[in-house]
Amino acid sequence: GAVVKVASLVMSETGGKVILTATKSPSLGCGKVQPREVHKEYGTEKEKNIFKPIEGFWPAAAVECAKKHISFDLIMFPTAYCELVTIGQICHLTNGSQTLLVNFTPENDRYRLDRALAKSLLETGGYGAIVRMRCSQGVAVKQYHGHYMGTETQDMSLASVQSSSNFVVDMQHE
Repeated sequence: GAVVKVASLVMSETGGKVILTATKSPSLGCGKVQPREVHKEYGTEKEKNIFKPIEGFWPAAAVECAKKHISFDLIMFPTAYCELVTIGQICHLTNGSQTLLVNFTPENDRYRLDRALAKSLLETGGYGAIVRMRCSQGVAVKQYHGHYMGTETQDMSLASVQSSSNFVVDMQHE
């Protein structure tokens, strides 16, 4: 959490990309995430809440960083349960990527780690993009889908955009 706050302060003028690595959910300081007792929610009506982020620091920080055009890539080496739904908001709203390397061993997973780092460091991209789909008369944009912070239905406001970014546009015929 402290890294996200510092990046937000340092990069607020220019925007940019931050690569986060971690082995577990933050358990101290700002951004601390309380582990959920998900085993109690399986098979109940509350099970769908497992897939929703916990409100608080991470969703708020993601919105703030997206507005400042700061993108985050997360490379996770989990050693136990980690709250990726919540922490991943920082990647989701800033059009960053998440790489999950469970039971990481250098012999077996070095290629996947190299590929994730190369993608983050070498891929062509830009910051602070606005995408608007223009349509012919009789056709309209119904909704956008993708990793961005949406404030309007007409535009996609992207903290960053890479050559591999994908978005879906629902269109309707009038």
